[in-house]
Amino acid sequence: MYYYGELLDLTGQTVTLRWSLEGKRMQDVPVVVTSARQPAWTMMKMQPQWTGNWTVQVLDGKGQVIDQRNFAYNPPM
Repeated sequence: MYYYGELLDLTGQTVTLRWSLEGKRMQDVPVVVTSARQPAWTMMKMQPQWTGNWTVQVLDGKGQVIDQRNFAYNPPM
């Protein structure tokens, strides 16, 4: 599964791309922002046992959520 976004006006900050399953943090990906308009992406190789409600958040350098996407993962049986 992939998340792709564009980071705007965050130059000099380290942004965190956070994957969570049912509220449990699964992965944090730090991104150092070096320009006023910078693409950012992250991926999670989904496992069959990781069914449920997922959240991908983008946190700015102060830890504030600036974007969030939610999805349900239910692999075929």
